[in-house]
Amino acid sequence: MDVLARSLRLLAALALPALIATPTPAAAAPEPQRVISDAAALRRCVDHLLLDHGARDLLLQVGEIDERAARGAGGLRELLLTAAADMSARSRAVRLLAAPAASGAAGATAPVLTGSLRRETSVDAFTLDLSLQAPEDRSQLPGSGSRHGVTLAGGQAELQKFGTRLVVPAAGGDTGAAALRLLADVAAAELIGRLAKVPYWRCFGAGLDDPAVAAEVQDWFDTMATRPSQLIGWFQQQLRLQRLWDGPLDGEVSPALKDAIGRYRARLNLSREPKLTLDFFQAALSAEPAAAPAPPPPSPALPTTPPAAPSAAPPAPVAPVAPPAPAATAFAVAPRPLELRIAGPTANGFGRGEAVRLSVRPSRDAHVYCFLQDEQRRITRFFPNRFQADSRIGAATGLQLPGAMRFEITMNPQGLTETVTCFGTERDVLAALPGELAGADFAALPLASLDQLRQAFVAVTDGTLAQDSFQIRARR
Repeated sequence: MDVLARSLRLLAALALPALIATPTPAAAAPEPQRVISDAAALRRCVDHLLLDHGARDLLLQVGEIDERAARGAGGLRELLLTAAADMSARSRAVRLLAAPAASGAAGATAPVLTGSLRRETSVDAFTLDLSLQAPEDRSQLPGSGSRHGVTLAGGQAELQKFGTRLVVPAAGGDTGAAALRLLADVAAAELIGRLAKVPYWRCFGAGLDDPAVAAEVQDWFDTMATRPSQLIGWFQQQLRLQRLWDGPLDGEVSPALKDAIGRYRARLNLSREPKLTLDFFQAALSAEPAAAPAPPPPSPALPTTPPAAPSAAPPAPVAPVAPPAPAATAFAVAPRPLELRIAGPTANGFGRGEAVRLSVRPSRDAHVYCFLQDEQRRITRFFPNRFQADSRIGAATGLQLPGAMRFEITMNPQGLTETVTCFGTERDVLAALPGELAGADFAALPLASLDQLRQAFVAVTDGTLAQDSFQIRARR
């Protein structure tokens, strides 16, 4: 073991010796070769993984993809955007910005995807190199580089990944187009899988016994172990999906978290000691997050045309609905109904362009989701978001909007009334909402009214929710 690797392990152990254990590499055995010819199934598989693992609000800026050396093949950049969109059809987890965001915009803090496409004429093949760059200085992010090669032969495109041979027939004999589609699908699956830390290799039929998979999992663990809060936060998310943890995703250790870790380890047939080890990480990646709620099918009755005129009166806060008889659950039944209150300056309203600051506080610890209906009646979710993914808010601390999050709510130049509405729930229900309603952060939802949104929350919570609204009015 070289000095650098030994130092990284030592740093992780010193940072949290009682919780993070030094990993021991596992033996790996090669698998027989597999063949995949359904590229659409690959996209669906990644989408399902993102949904099952609770991934959301992942953003990438697409920078320059140099295709000049590919002799006019072109179009790979657009194919990457399409593949990423298909891989978020249900989960709504990832968005690729077709152009770098302007400085100060919400997307400007996202990594930038760059790369190059080359055509190897001697063997009739394409090679694609991709990497992620830090948005502030365009330095390459460690571990983000990837290379894929596709060969053209016999009227089809072929690519090797994790011991799997992917084959795509050329439509109309256009093997170049088939090669680019295959490259885009495989590259997008790997890129998104790495970004979300989900076991994307499953979509290629591979497992932890594949040497390349084992090496990548080891790299993920070692990298996060040097920042213990990141590793703890990852496990907190997995525990929440397994309905073993309803605390914050704050990367902090507590007796309750140690107990939840012990119970999850036992469920995975590991010892109950509360340690975050490599074998625990591997088992969690391989586990089926069966406790994650399944989203209902999209509602075909959602109108997309907004009402003719906004209501002048602010909506009355919705009283919490009494819950039905409790079902078996891992959590104790709440002792009192959940309430939610939004507070902000009300005297004199806001000047045009003035920043809006709000405070949201549940009556007890709860998951909170906030939406804005703007002056054009468009509805967007602005919390949770890419800056703070955890929806759980403590009653003692509350939530400041926007607080330290890097976005703004401002009074529109026209001085028209806007509405902020927040919902409070007992558990994290965002993934259980229909995909078109959960949507992506800061993106317009296909809704005509906030009441439609409330009905969706009622449906996934059995009516156990709280709601409050705040009117953003112009200064008179």
